[in-house]
Amino acid sequence: MKIIQVGFLVITFFLSLESIGSSDCMKSMRNILVRRHDRIQTIRSITGKIKKVMADLARHDKNTSEHSFAVAQISARMGKRMGFSGLEQSELVFSALIHDIGKLEVPLEILTSNAKLTNKEFTIMKNHVGIFLDKKITEVIGYTDNLTEKKIWKRLKTIASQHHEKYNSKGYIQGLNSNEIEQISQIIALADVWDAMRAKRSYKRPFSLKKTFAIISTGASSGDFNPNLYQTFKKIIIKYEYENLEKLKLKLQKMRSDPKFVANDEYEYIKNMLGADLEYLASLNSPF
Repeated sequence: MKIIQVGFLVITFFLSLESIGSSDCMKSMRNILVRRHDRIQTIRSITGKIKKVMADLARHDKNTSEHSFAVAQISARMGKRMGFSGLEQSELVFSALIHDIGKLEVPLEILTSNAKLTNKEFTIMKNHVGIFLDKKITEVIGYTDNLTEKKIWKRLKTIASQHHEKYNSKGYIQGLNSNEIEQISQIIALADVWDAMRAKRSYKRPFSLKKTFAIISTGASSGDFNPNLYQTFKKIIIKYEYENLEKLKLKLQKMRSDPKFVANDEYEYIKNMLGADLEYLASLNSPF
């Protein structure tokens, strides 16, 4: 609503300038307002397209959709902690949201498989940051003649395409090394791996906090992740998990009143994991 109001005010002011005259001062101010209006229109267009493609992703695979929103939330906290500018934060959140839209082209039998992927299946999966991502971005952009919007989408695609690259060059698809990888992509990579381990999947239950920290810490030590970014990541992820565990407490309280959940071993698993996670967080004694 605010965007619409700002757009209306810009257009109204622009029209008033036309009636005032054509002095250099007025022309300069008018051009500034036109550019500002164009930026608002561009952001509105990009936001609308992201909403649409995220809705498509939710219909295709709910887990991937929920994962994308979680990655965006974690990444946004990283950007805030690191003092990102408004532009950098926008790039970060938009890229995090669309980082897995290439999976719209991955067959569901591969995407939701509860078995280890074959080499052929993994090759197909890896294309979600390659040709599948290219295809979806091309479709999303459509036939717009807005050069600024095209430039932004190209930037978002570059960032999203690198979220499986590793600091030690052992990632995919390009095998980029350390500083060759966009910093925003490195942030998304950390958030991506974290949420993938903490979330339930067709092939696994959620990992405990202790196990997740152990795996990601080993990854940072072995060069999978930027070690400096990992130190910042640890600070924001502890607070993030504190908040999630509080929500999980409420969820368990509701589940406890439903016999079908209490009789399910998943309820016991979540209850036991919650207790272990809270104990582990307390042992960290972190002020965030």
